[in-house]
Amino acid sequence: MLGAIVHNETVVDDLLGRGVILADTVDEIEKGSRVLVRAHGISPEVERALIERSCIIIDETCPFVKKIQRIVRDAAAEGSGIIITGTGDHPEVQGVVGYAGEAEVIIIENAKDAEKHEFSGKKWIIVSQTTFSVDKWREICEILQKKIANCEIFDTICVTTDRRQSDASSLAANSDLMIVLGGRNSSNTAKLYEICCEHCENTYWIDRPDQIPSDVYEKALSSERIGITAGASTPEEMIREVIQNMTEKEGLINEEQPLEELQEQPEEQLEQIEDQLEQPEEQQVQPEEELEQPEEELEQTTEQLTEENQEETPEQPDEQPEVDFTEFIDSIPELKKGSIVKGRIVRYDDEFVYVDVRDKTEGRIPIREFEADPDIDLEQACQEHMELDVYVRN
Repeated sequence: MLGAIVHNETVVDDLLGRGVILADTVDEIEKGSRVLVRAHGISPEVERALIERSCIIIDETCPFVKKIQRIVRDAAAEGSGIIITGTGDHPEVQGVVGYAGEAEVIIIENAKDAEKHEFSGKKWIIVSQTTFSVDKWREICEILQKKIANCEIFDTICVTTDRRQSDASSLAANSDLMIVLGGRNSSNTAKLYEICCEHCENTYWIDRPDQIPSDVYEKALSSERIGITAGASTPEEMIREVIQNMTEKEGLINEEQPLEELQEQPEEQLEQIEDQLEQPEEQQVQPEEELEQPEEELEQTTEQLTEENQEETPEQPDEQPEVDFTEFIDSIPELKKGSIVKGRIVRYDDEFVYVDVRDKTEGRIPIREFEADPDIDLEQACQEHMELDVYVRN
């Protein structure tokens, strides 16, 4: 692979263990090799160099990055100037710059950069690195609109990144301890960490599940609410492993309590674990869509699930079951505000895409959520009843 396919050491180490070779430059690649192109994309110049070496290119460029590349290429062909908000040495930004050709390109990392630059009277377009801070993006755009008479803004921040940053902010503000999972060289994980630190002073950045500092466990024991968020490239297995590690620590403490006390308070123990360790729902492998489900249906379904659970649960259990937080998460009713469920697209109109989520329960997703993804053909998705992860908003 040419560069780390994603900025997560766990994922990269797994590929290296399978025999994949990591090359930092084209010169390190043997002629005729099969080359995996990273999610951040590459410039046309690098692509031509690979073709000249008779390499077979396996393109894993993110669709949202490809969209930026097309926008920049077309704008450059029209003679427009290019403004990119992001980090100049990030591989995604470097690849996008390559699509500008001979056009003037300015990279802006913060509001201070935006204030100091002067712009000619020609037309300018503004795009952003897909994982850039949403707040910084809005601040920069506000400044540039006042300085440039003729500019066109393309909001190219990944919709998942936007939602993840918003959810992380809310979660951190309501947590005593915040854990951010992701690679140390991950741009979007770094931004999540920055956001969480603003709202929770006990925020920790964990890049490997087997390297959780001991003081994290110590603070976890005295915390009522623990929040967990993760960067876009963090594998689900890593998230679950961290939760399991935290669960095992919780189990050790529970074993120190008198057995009679545990038997008398099973419901309180479950509530304590639920409050103590919360995992935000945005950590899915695929981008999630927001699901709007009629409140009447949601309440009715939740009541049915509650009644079923009450019928199945003995009134006075003889033994206290062993509590596993991972299993506890999986047992929570799916059709609940804030949860993520599997759904199949069944139809759409001018405003919404309708999804069958369970037992013919139909939710709706604003069609704008799909317009941001160039790879989704709604007509085909309806015919094939495409399955996707959906977020229950209300």
